[in-house]
Amino acid sequence: MLENLDLKEIINREKEDEIYSISCDILRALVILYGSAWHSELLFTLNELWSLKGINLDKRVEKEKMLDKALELLSSKGIINYEK
Repeated sequence: MLENLDLKEIINREKEDEIYSISCDILRALVILYGSAWHSELLFTLNELWSLKGINLDKRVEKEKMLDKALELLSSKGIINYEK
């Protein structure tokens, strides 16, 4: 049940904090990718999602730089397993 609270916290903060927004996009990408992906596949899918959302290239590059921090957040909450 604690994990659900952590997931709800991330979803609720999606619009407030860029790291939480990227974390939610990671979860969306993992759904598309059937739950697992190499870093390159994840990044490609995230860029596709961000493109569909109308996010420009400069902003996507900024998001890419924060990707590892978002992955670490999800991993620390026990939501995903992340290997560097």
